[in-house]
Amino acid sequence: MILEVAILEVKPDLTEEFEAAFFVASTIIASMQGYINHELQRCLEVNNRYILLVRWQQLEDHTVGFRQSPKYQEWRSLLHHIRWFTDGERRYGTALWKQASVRLNPGEYHPDYGRRKAWREGLEVAMKIKS
Repeated sequence: MILEVAILEVKPDLTEEFEAAFFVASTIIASMQGYINHELQRCLEVNNRYILLVRWQQLEDHTVGFRQSPKYQEWRSLLHHIRWFTDGERRYGTALWKQASVRLNPGEYHPDYGRRKAWREGLEVAMKIKS
């Protein structure tokens, strides 16, 4: 699996248009060979900044199958005139580490996680520590 990550900045007065166009464009990307899923999230601190995460089965599903297809031109026509800036796209491979949250009540102890928890950007992440 490949994770495509794109940071998008949209022209400030066009965020509503971008979100509406993205809703339509989502059907295009979702129809592509090798597509797994995607999500678009708006930045909490900068109202016109978004992160787009797309999961593909293989790198070529994105770089060749999508980017070199006629459907990509349709995608571009819907979205690229609205975008103002992007730091580029990056693609990532296999997850090196993935861990679900562990919720411990006061006084509880988990043999794999101890009693510690860490918070980052409002999401609870259990840190694996040695007992």
